[in-house]
Amino acid sequence: MSADTEPDPRTVTFRSADGRERAYVFAELPCPGLHDDVQHAFTATLGQASALATSDQYFSSLRRFLSFLDTLGEPFAALSELRVRHFEQYRASRAVTVSQDAWGREVSVLFRLLKNAPYGSLSPELGDQVIRPGHLREVGVRVVRPRSQPVPLYSRRELDRLLAAARTDAARTAAPGGPGLEEGGLAPMLVLATALSALRASEIHDLSAEHTMADSGGRAVLVRAHLARQPGSRTLTWAVGGGEGDWLRQAGDFYLMVHRLTAHARRASGSDRLWCVWTPSGPRVPAGPSLARFLSGWAADRRLSGDDGRPLALTLPRLRSTVRVAAAG
Repeated sequence: MSADTEPDPRTVTFRSADGRERAYVFAELPCPGLHDDVQHAFTATLGQASALATSDQYFSSLRRFLSFLDTLGEPFAALSELRVRHFEQYRASRAVTVSQDAWGREVSVLFRLLKNAPYGSLSPELGDQVIRPGHLREVGVRVVRPRSQPVPLYSRRELDRLLAAARTDAARTAAPGGPGLEEGGLAPMLVLATALSALRASEIHDLSAEHTMADSGGRAVLVRAHLARQPGSRTLTWAVGGGEGDWLRQAGDFYLMVHRLTAHARRASGSDRLWCVWTPSGPRVPAGPSLARFLSGWAADRRLSGDDGRPLALTLPRLRSTVRVAAAG
């Protein structure tokens, strides 16, 4: 394994133990004021890694965290401006799309990276949390994996109402002559993506636009994906029906519809990601942590309610658990 920053000072090239290489471009990340210190931490941490799956995990965690910080509107000029409250806010935003266990793993990765930040670059408050993870104060940031709690499921009636609303709004987005998929139309699409694929929110968010079609024993779309808790990538095979409304009920047809709706934004931005959408600031892939506000805002606008008559708390982990249990019979 080797890691270096040549020839581009804003790119870290990692070579795994099996000889494969990956280039991580920090210039493309948000919060440029933090780049020097986080790149130093990233490079130092890679000195203890041997697999691409590990380096990918480190960089993905950094990218998600910096993308979240960018949404706060604070002009971070140095790593020393980070506080524990920023991790509390990050945890709150991630709670909608990831489980407690997943959060525990993610913050552990981030703290492992920050341990290798330049000496004196962390505030005393945050530095205390990072160097003593076994003695964390009760401030909401937990490195020790929390005890797993069963994810509450939606009732059959709640699930039916949720999916009916998502299909209605998704069909409106896909109407001929429309602008394609815009940021404001993401929520119902994410609901359907979760219900049809049963993937985790982070796995859906990271889906590639690159795919192949197969016709062996029926049409299917093949997509490479990075799945949580599995090293490397694997190929997902989703059947394609091809009927007019199949995209609202089959994962393969749905993927192809999203691919079509995001094609223009993807060409304009040069992105290779499936979920590249139009935003007020131009075409881009929304940061994973920002998905929470789209989901909660959409559920409130649609006045979705639970069986108890109260507003429905919409989270993708809960939806995923519900459809997985329903599929198991």
